[in-house]
Amino acid sequence: MFTDPITITVNGVSKTLNRIDLGDLSSGYASTDGVWKINISHVVTTKGRVRSTVEFYETKIVDVATGREDSLLIRLLFDRPKSSWSSTEVEYDRAALFAFVSTANMLKLFGLES
Repeated sequence: MFTDPITITVNGVSKTLNRIDLGDLSSGYASTDGVWKINISHVVTTKGRVRSTVEFYETKIVDVATGREDSLLIRLLFDRPKSSWSSTEVEYDRAALFAFVSTANMLKLFGLES
């Protein structure tokens, strides 16, 4: 189980997220103002695969006059067999993907390149 609270750093500023939800294979965390949230969940499929998901949400007011909010979601999904890949091998692939998603490649992604 992850610690409670968890800490994330956004643009150099630490944010504390307290556990607000706890299930058998899931937990939800949120900042006290509700701006930042993280959901962590796991599902074992009928074919014996394990899907672990981390979702990171940020909400902000985009129109002060009306109070209209909008949100951003970044989702990380691991879909793996129960065996065949060690946690070390999965970590190698995760590190490779995170290195690929550099600032330069993020700009290409946001420019709708593929």
